[in-house]
Amino acid sequence: MRVVYTHEKISDDGVSCFLAGPTPVSSDIKSWRKDAIKYFEKHSFKGTLYIPEFRDKSYYDDKTGLCEIRWDQSALEQASVVMF
Repeated sequence: MRVVYTHEKISDDGVSCFLAGPTPVSSDIKSWRKDAIKYFEKHSFKGTLYIPEFRDKSYYDDKTGLCEIRWDQSALEQASVVMF
């Protein structure tokens, strides 16, 4: 399984899933997507997960560039499935 976060390279690797839904806006809020990634791992998902969050949580405390419309749009278009 490949996990791709905001600002990371999007590629056509076959089956992929964009995990849409609420995104934490500060580093002190736990992301639900961490549990979702564990679920996909547990069930041996072989594709790519697109995670519309930054891998480095300190980025949220900066408050600049939180809206990454271009990356989100590209990942949404590439994803086989959009899951909420």
